[in-house]
Amino acid sequence: MALFASRSLHENNPPSDWSVEKIGSRWALVTADGTELESFRTKRAALEGQKDGFCARLYAKEARWYAGEDVDGWKPYEPPTCPECDAPLSHEGATCPNQRLSAHP
Repeated sequence: MALFASRSLHENNPPSDWSVEKIGSRWALVTADGTELESFRTKRAALEGQKDGFCARLYAKEARWYAGEDVDGWKPYEPPTCPECDAPLSHEGATCPNQRLSAHP
C-alpha cells in the first residue's frame, strides 16, 4: 500500500508540509493540494498523528521503498520506464526522452 501514486508526489508531500484542519466534527491531516489523508477526533491527536500516526509511518516506509530498500510485504520498487522502449522515465506518465528520435517505436 502506497500513500502517494508516484515518487515525485511522495517527495513533494512530506509530513512536515501537511496541515491540520478542522473538517466537519473531526481534525484531518491534509496535503498542500487538499487531499485528506487521515482524520482524528481531536486536534491534539491530529498533531501527534502528523509526527507518528499511521500516515506518517506509511510515508517513512514509502520513502524506504522508493530508495530501493526492502519493505516487508511490499514488492520491490521498479522505477517507471517507457512501455515501448524501456527508457527510464522521470515519473509515471512522463514523456519518453526517446520520443523525438526516429528510432523510437
